[in-house]
Amino acid sequence: MAQITIYQDYSGLVAEEEAELHLTQIADYVPVYRAIARALQRGETLTVAIERQARVCEAWLRRMAEQRGQASFEFVPVTPRSRLASLWGVEIPKWVSDQAIRNAGLLNKPVSAKPGETFEDIIARCFYSPHLAHNRLPLSHLVDLLADLDDRRRDARRGRQLLGSVYRRRMNRWMEVARNDGERLLVRLLRDNPDELRSLLARFKLLSGYPDEVGLRAMGDDFKHLKPLNFDLAGLSLDEEEVQTSVDQIKVYLNQVRRQEASADLAEELLEQVSGELEVEFDLLHELVTEWGISVDRPLLRRIWNRFAPMEARIADKMRELELRISPKRPEKPDSEGDWKVTGWIEWAVNQYLPYRFWLEETEQRDEEIEGYAEAYADWLYERFSYLRSNLPCIVYRALHNQIEYLEGEGPVLFVAVDNFNYKFLKHLERLMEKAGLYRVHSAPYLSMLPACTEVSKKCLFTGSPEPFKGTAYKKPIQDAWASHLGGRRLRYLPYLGSLKEIREREHDVYFLNHTLIDDTLHQDEKELGISHAKAVRRRIADLVEAVKEFARRIEAEHDLVVITCSDHGSTRIPAETPNFIDQEFYADRVDDPHHRYVSISDEEMKALPDHVDFQCYRLRRKAFGLNKNYLVARDYYRFRETEETFYVHGGLTPEETIVPLCIFQPVVEKPKPLTVRLLQDEFRYGAKSMIRLELVNVNPYPCVHVRVEVLDSNVECEPAELDELAAQDPEEVHIPARLWRSEKEMTRLHIQISYQCLGERRRQVVEPLITIRSMMETGFDLEELDGTL
Repeated sequence: MAQITIYQDYSGLVAEEEAELHLTQIADYVPVYRAIARALQRGETLTVAIERQARVCEAWLRRMAEQRGQASFEFVPVTPRSRLASLWGVEIPKWVSDQAIRNAGLLNKPVSAKPGETFEDIIARCFYSPHLAHNRLPLSHLVDLLADLDDRRRDARRGRQLLGSVYRRRMNRWMEVARNDGERLLVRLLRDNPDELRSLLARFKLLSGYPDEVGLRAMGDDFKHLKPLNFDLAGLSLDEEEVQTSVDQIKVYLNQVRRQEASADLAEELLEQVSGELEVEFDLLHELVTEWGISVDRPLLRRIWNRFAPMEARIADKMRELELRISPKRPEKPDSEGDWKVTGWIEWAVNQYLPYRFWLEETEQRDEEIEGYAEAYADWLYERFSYLRSNLPCIVYRALHNQIEYLEGEGPVLFVAVDNFNYKFLKHLERLMEKAGLYRVHSAPYLSMLPACTEVSKKCLFTGSPEPFKGTAYKKPIQDAWASHLGGRRLRYLPYLGSLKEIREREHDVYFLNHTLIDDTLHQDEKELGISHAKAVRRRIADLVEAVKEFARRIEAEHDLVVITCSDHGSTRIPAETPNFIDQEFYADRVDDPHHRYVSISDEEMKALPDHVDFQCYRLRRKAFGLNKNYLVARDYYRFRETEETFYVHGGLTPEETIVPLCIFQPVVEKPKPLTVRLLQDEFRYGAKSMIRLELVNVNPYPCVHVRVEVLDSNVECEPAELDELAAQDPEEVHIPARLWRSEKEMTRLHIQISYQCLGERRRQVVEPLITIRSMMETGFDLEELDGTL
């Protein structure tokens, strides 16, 4: 049977290919009429579109349908409403006109409805925010909703009356279903003035943990309305002028706290109250510890870090002061008599010895036992270095060879040789790089060349050769060493940080930066610096990271720059009272620099040295160690010139002088994936001692830090669990001692919040795993489980 479909396309919506014939003017009627007649005679299908200029032809075709048989004809109105309903798969409300659809450009928006979604839901989701499609105000996503409703997107929607109508209808609906005055306040401001809502939430964010009287003074009844709401304001930015009234009232309250008796309980109470966004808050906690003498332990420090994570860059120096009040775990005695392998020595040094040694340096203490450990390491290194130099993969001259895939890759590479940088400041570098959008994807300890000095180890680092080149110029040796390896990639040597800042566009592929400012700083006397070496170095690191960030921006490499950092050697700080048995007069004319723990000597002088020198120095013969000169390196913490000033020296064989970190940083453009959270045991008993066992899996290729796990259920008695770091692509079990008490409603789920910092942002997840509550009669129990303590 023939089927003739007539599209009444008076809005010009039917595309050329959608209809076989188009009636664009009255003159087209006769040939179209004949084509329809032939199709009817042959029993064929035919589609015809009548356009606006030929709409009079519709009446003629309807008369034809009456004459030839209505069953063979279908007249289909094509309007913006009908076309949109077909495209989106939803019913269009009657109040939405054809002209409004055209003005809003909806027919050009390729979307499809999700199951159960209405026309207004699609408008809310696609033109405003996914969070606007909720049936009521999404308190847990309020900050994200505001971010989606920024000024630029609102400006882009001006003149689209339909979109504005949908927005107002959604706000009115949320107002109708709001549960309380606080929710109604938020909806009203979201409808009428989102900027004012943002300001209100910023003020409340600072005040939410403080006693009610502080909030009422700053915000009046608005605080009272918002206080009962359980919403997440993490990620909400603060404008200093907007929140000044809140800050003023917080200062008044903190001033009252200063008059109270100092105690650990007071510090704990403050940590629960403060917003973590203001330096004045941190300063009071810092004052409680440093001036009022409140004892500090690692859990307290972790809580302080977690609370003040948003401003960690500003408090780094003061936070370090607090950390120094806690002694790291003493390293175990190295197995110098046993069969420790290379990895055993290096892991011991990096994980045990160095943290303790750096703490001794910062607190200006000596520990003879620890100095003995360093001597044992130095003896091992000296005895094995000839073998290590030829066979160890992680030795400085192999550093760039091991990263050849990056050097030969397509994207730009910046290699920074950070002179005199060891593990002491690595965490600070990583944190600042993360803030700059560059994330550590690899890190490994490397052994420096011997002696641990610029004239040997840096030359080997830059050229990838086990032997240092002669002379002092780096540019040509680097070009000669790497040009043939990198397949035509363009190289450039940058002799100082300023030369990196001078680059305005990408003209090379691999950049070698010689960064010496940290070395210069460590070799200055602290009296000259006017601040501690640690503070000065952290500032130098900040300058370096900022320069790298701006370099990436200028050469348009924010998304593909690879930054490799490695040092040629580290250094150590030796208190003036440390014993020194080297004959100062014997070496007086050989010492060129008081910062060095090594001197060079000729072959003849090496042969003429008395035997007792071996009790004071290590002999580095040039042929055995692949050097241009012979060297004597001071043993233990001896030095060739007394160190009465406060500065760092290097060239010895201690771990802090010879072990350096290599790191690779890359920009991460995608958002981090949420943690995988699994409840490992889902059966509990009311009133009994229990253990909430969770598995946290970080599926991201970068770590999550300052991790806090807390149970939100009011009838679950437990303390939050905290982790310093959840390693990249690694699982971790968390055990939380707890006791579950009966409530009015039977528990079927736990509500657990995991907060952490990832890629420089504070993130939160809430999971609700199913649980089963068994009666004691079902499971049996131990009377000790009824003990009133966890």
